[in-house]
Amino acid sequence: MRQRTGAGRRGLVLLVLVGACCEAPAASPATATSPNILFIMVDTVRADHVGCYGYAKPTTPAIDRLASGGVRLDQMIASSSWTMPSLMSMFTSLHPSQHGATSYRARLRPGIATLAALLSHAGYQTAGFSSNPTAHSKFGFGRGFDLYDDFTVMLAADLNLFDDFGEQRGYREAASSPVVNRLALDWLRRYWDRSRPFFLFALYFDPHADYTPPPPYDTMFCPGYTGSENGQNMYVRPPASFTPEARERIRALYDGEIRCTDDHIGVLLRESAALGALDNTVTILVSDHGEEFWDHGGILHGQTLYDEVVRVPCIFHWPGHLAAGKVLAEQASHVDILPTLLAAASIAVPPYCAGRDLLPMLRGDVAASVREARMETGLDVRHLIGVRTPQAKLLHDLTADRREWYDLRSDPAEAGDLVSAGRPAPGAEAASLDQFRALVAKAREDHPAPETQPDLPPALLKALQAHGYLHGATSGPRR
Repeated sequence: MRQRTGAGRRGLVLLVLVGACCEAPAASPATATSPNILFIMVDTVRADHVGCYGYAKPTTPAIDRLASGGVRLDQMIASSSWTMPSLMSMFTSLHPSQHGATSYRARLRPGIATLAALLSHAGYQTAGFSSNPTAHSKFGFGRGFDLYDDFTVMLAADLNLFDDFGEQRGYREAASSPVVNRLALDWLRRYWDRSRPFFLFALYFDPHADYTPPPPYDTMFCPGYTGSENGQNMYVRPPASFTPEARERIRALYDGEIRCTDDHIGVLLRESAALGALDNTVTILVSDHGEEFWDHGGILHGQTLYDEVVRVPCIFHWPGHLAAGKVLAEQASHVDILPTLLAAASIAVPPYCAGRDLLPMLRGDVAASVREARMETGLDVRHLIGVRTPQAKLLHDLTADRREWYDLRSDPAEAGDLVSAGRPAPGAEAASLDQFRALVAKAREDHPAPETQPDLPPALLKALQAHGYLHGATSGPRR
């Protein structure tokens, strides 16, 4: 079944309705008083480049306003350091090896109920708009959505369907945030059934490399720059090849991408409020992973599990239910998002979930309890796992069978590996890492790598290639 959306040249674009195709537990039916859920995911934003997390530059005024009216999670730890496994962990409350969406050759395993499926089963109207090729329905991200549009942004950028891009052309260079807003707001205006609560997912991709923000964002954070660095072709440039001046320019372009995206998020929130769509709405804003800028000698993401790529911004906003301006200092994880949103909607949390409901802590009803965050990346290239507590981080390179540990209290930059210094890892964290390694091994034993990869259309392959996810035909995400 197909549905047309938009105006003008948007009539060329078809939005595919994707039905729920997974098992879901019994749920209490949603009612008109059930809260809407607005899920905003901003790609590739490290927490320390966000104003309300202490960044001095004005990169995020809209996000900062959202935080001032809600609860900011100071220590949200990503489940992985690249998009596909991280986002699927948010959608399923499972670790990457458990849900299986870990490479463009794999997809979400059958029988796993996603957040959208659980909400749809309870009566929610579900719609999602993605601008990242790794969050495509071919990998299972459309499961449970009534409408999941994973191609309009790519098509709009290549053809400039909406005249949003000025002189920018092509999916790799053009800002995609205007199209995400266009689609999400058009859905609210034309298709939102006000007799039912909605779950609306919007994925903003622009902070992801290459760093090519449109004017005026391209010079906003480096107004006096006169060099030739343009932030392009990041995937093929060795990290050591950048001069100090070029590195500062790269960081400034990245900040420009964040500010551009933030301004569009501000538009989404303002216009959604004008439509009455935020009157009884839980809004979550979160990033899938951060970005490295030579912190540990590399650039980009997907190859390590240091804090620059796994500590991300996360804000919950729910007027009348969550205190404005509160900061939750305790550590949380991507896998906690699904249980928390289900609890807000009064829907039972499936017993297999790896995460926990944060709502009592967000409300201040109960004292926080410390729990480790588990991370995983690589899998088919260089498989890394990690366990993080507020005090320590332990990493295990399963491919090379090498461990690292860092005392985060005395070494928050993770500059000194204490395994190399001959110090034994702390017992509780070491035991948790061993338990996680056993869980990962069991998941991979129970679900071996698929013999055939998903049938990916040429346009998706082109988009994956453009953003460094494919080089040759075999490898995973690049730094």
